[in-house]
Amino acid sequence: MSSPGRVIRRPQSTLVTYPSGTVLSGSPPTAVYKLSQRDVLRVEQAADTALDFLSQPALQAAIESLGVPLLALDAEDQAVLAPLGYVPPAASGRTPPGQPARPAGAAPVPPVGPGEPGQDAATDEAPSSGLRMGLVAAVIVLGAVVLVIVLLLSRLFSGPSGSGGQTSTPDPALTATVTSTLTLTPGAPTAIALSNVSVRSGPDTVFQVIGLLPAGSSTAIIGRSESADWWQVQGANIQGGQGWAPADQIEARNAASVPVVASPATPTPTPTPLTTFRGWKGEYFANPNLLPPPAVVQDDANVNFNWGAGSPAPGVPPDNFSVRWSRQAFFEEGNYRFTVSVEGGARLWLDGRPLIDDWQSGGPRVLEADSGVLSRGDHSVVVEYFKLSGNGQIAVSWQFTPAQPPTAIISGPGQGVAGQPLTFSAASSTAAPGRRIVRHEWRFGDGSGAEGIQVDKTYTSPGNFDVTLVVTDDAGLTGVAVQQVAIAAPTATPTPITPPAAIISGPSQAVAGVAATFDGSSSTPVGGLSNYQWNFGDGGTASGPTVSHAFGQAGVYNVTLLVSNAAGQTSQAALTVQVSAAPPASLPLEGTRWTLQDTLPGTALTALFQQGQISGSGGCNTYNGSFTTFGPDITIGALSVTGLACDPAVMEQENTYLAQLQLADTYQIEGNQLRLSGQIGSETFDLVYSGVRP
Repeated sequence: MSSPGRVIRRPQSTLVTYPSGTVLSGSPPTAVYKLSQRDVLRVEQAADTALDFLSQPALQAAIESLGVPLLALDAEDQAVLAPLGYVPPAASGRTPPGQPARPAGAAPVPPVGPGEPGQDAATDEAPSSGLRMGLVAAVIVLGAVVLVIVLLLSRLFSGPSGSGGQTSTPDPALTATVTSTLTLTPGAPTAIALSNVSVRSGPDTVFQVIGLLPAGSSTAIIGRSESADWWQVQGANIQGGQGWAPADQIEARNAASVPVVASPATPTPTPTPLTTFRGWKGEYFANPNLLPPPAVVQDDANVNFNWGAGSPAPGVPPDNFSVRWSRQAFFEEGNYRFTVSVEGGARLWLDGRPLIDDWQSGGPRVLEADSGVLSRGDHSVVVEYFKLSGNGQIAVSWQFTPAQPPTAIISGPGQGVAGQPLTFSAASSTAAPGRRIVRHEWRFGDGSGAEGIQVDKTYTSPGNFDVTLVVTDDAGLTGVAVQQVAIAAPTATPTPITPPAAIISGPSQAVAGVAATFDGSSSTPVGGLSNYQWNFGDGGTASGPTVSHAFGQAGVYNVTLLVSNAAGQTSQAALTVQVSAAPPASLPLEGTRWTLQDTLPGTALTALFQQGQISGSGGCNTYNGSFTTFGPDITIGALSVTGLACDPAVMEQENTYLAQLQLADTYQIEGNQLRLSGQIGSETFDLVYSGVRP
């Protein structure tokens, strides 16, 4: 009785090998059949069983009855078969097995192996050929009888798992090619992969892939899903030894009585955090102060929302929330006008500098500011928003617009006399929205110039001169104004001389060590005085229309001004000044370690301003961020906070402190005390610190 062969299933074809001695004595060490996957299905359907259970005669009979062509072995096939002792036909000089079969109706010919008599001998010796064909026919009949008996016995004794069948042990040399080492029993529930089939941990595509059934491979079926659209299968290529395959990708055999198997629990998908953003990175906070962590992070195509009284995102309350949008946006070179339509509070940062800042809760309004000339390329844009109650909406846009330069305006006389000073002012000059003038340059038409908002000029000779003012804003744009002044020669005809009158403008109180300004420019006749002499009563003197003086000690001082004209006429005025002792010198904002007053026992809330960066402790967590100042104004950017958890009272104190700190907009230092002030809604607040130099 012939034994079943070894089946080696591959993605595009299947190899079936039989040990030597299964057909005729003296056959080669291995007989090999190579079939396409399509022909494998034809043969198995005709034989009503898998290739794994077909003897060599039964397979040969099926091949010849169907007219199935055998495929030629290639180098990769020979490499797989070499460990079985197979010798390539080329080495023996004979026709290799696996050549296309004869047409249907021809005499059956078993595969030819190395050392087997060739077909030429069969043609020359007709009696030997007849004997061989007779033997083959007898073997086929005997194999068919044995096959029927095996099928009947397997259906009688085999269970769902295929127990009781004969076990074949795979050759370790073939483990790189054999895709399934599961032992199959004739008549057992069997799955044949119609294509490469992914095996999952449960009967649905939401379950994880845990194995693969290559096209044409077979494996055992041990159950089905309640809906009958998934089979539970066993296999060595499956993690844990079993899994689920979709029924529409499987040919099932003898599987009508397999049990229904309950599905495992459907896995809960784990959301993948966003790491890349096609539009704006939107961070939504369940608090109005942008305190991390965000409740939701999403990719927003545009910042254009009207939430009304509702929530802006899942997990975010409809009131008392905040949002930060950030992105890198490409700009062509030029000036851009940024527009923010908002109901709530908003601010916009461009390349780290505040461009629009209206961080206060309010009704619908439109905020605009020009960027100044931007270089071509990517620029950072950050938009921050908060809403306390009511309706919430925000829309952000920008468009290219020709840069609007500042407007230069000259205030000053149109005529004068050579030798007499003239005063010119640029105080009325204006900058474009969102910009400020940072430089004032003067040219007086005689080769001289000056800088400043207000300047004095004395022409030495008569003539007509063009006074030119050039103002420059913080975007580098300039505005120009020109005014002509006519300078006359001093008159030769004596004119009545008006006696001078000294007038002092200045403080009646001062602080020791602090400079006080005294102005005598209002003395008359204006422009007709040649000399201003000051005496401050403490031994100090000065000259000029406007002077500054710091008194060294506290006390009462009599400040006098003596003015004279070209004719030698004089006038004197006096001012009494009460000078108080100087308070302790104020600490600088930067470099001083500031500690908040009136905090919970055992907590220290600190702030350190250093080179545009602020850092400190909120009582539990540390924080850091950026800040800018302009005069008494201060702007503190978004803060990064560590994530420690402390006592609830300490955490409440810290959250309140950090919220107020980010909304502080002015500061004042008196001695060793720093006061940060701001407003939340309609309520103002003060953060008062004590300072110590590190």
